[in-house]
Amino acid sequence: PAAINELTQMNWSVYPNPATEELTIDFSGSNAIVTISNLAGKKVFFSSITSGQTLDVSTLEAGMYIMHISDTAKQETKTIVIQ
Repeated sequence: PAAINELTQMNWSVYPNPATEELTIDFSGSNAIVTISNLAGKKVFFSSITSGQTLDVSTLEAGMYIMHISDTAKQETKTIVIQ
């Protein structure tokens, strides 16, 4: 039978959560892509990042968002709150 290649989860953290102006993302690896979408699925932020990088989220409206982070082999999604 053919092997199925699955993306594995990243070991990462985002803080503070909830946030008001900035979010810091730490992950194992050197570079990744982060996408933030509102609950309707509209992308409101997209960037290439490095571990420990701080993201300016001060322009986002207060509410819940979905953050997706991925590199060439791993991906994960978390819910974040902007106050």
